[in-house]
Amino acid sequence: GSTMFINLHPNGYFEANQNTGLLGLTVQATGQWFYTPAQQLLQMQGMIAGMQPFMLGIVIQGQQGNTYYGTGMDGYGYTFSRA
Repeated sequence: GSTMFINLHPNGYFEANQNTGLLGLTVQATGQWFYTPAQQLLQMQGMIAGMQPFMLGIVIQGQQGNTYYGTGMDGYGYTFSRA
């Protein structure tokens, strides 16, 4: 029940805002990203709200138009739309 807006910069830096549906909270994160084409793996690591470290890997499993689908190492499904 949340939506995340991520800006992936060409230099490997990202910034994200996650909006939670039920509580109406916005959480910010920044860090580094890396994509491994052979495994179709998007990896992100950084800090949430500048205080809590995190790491997430998402295996991209398919594409339809400008939308990509994947499964995270956390077991959740992810949908990406290019802006």
